[in-house]
Amino acid sequence: MAKPSSLTLLTLFTLLATFFSSGFADNILYTNEIISGGASLTYAEYRLTMQSDCNLVLYDNNQVI
Repeated sequence: MAKPSSLTLLTLFTLLATFFSSGFADNILYTNEIISGGASLTYAEYRLTMQSDCNLVLYDNNQVI
């Protein structure tokens, strides 16, 4: 049985990493994406929230910055 080449494995890994890493990220807003009222992006203790009145607010440990 033939072994897969390093290039084949590297290509497969790169494709899988590209598709799966972006699918599981919850703190990234990509080009042409929007954040709706009431939605948030979080990273560690920070939260960026689009309020229902369309104010974009950054929180650090639930304190407005």
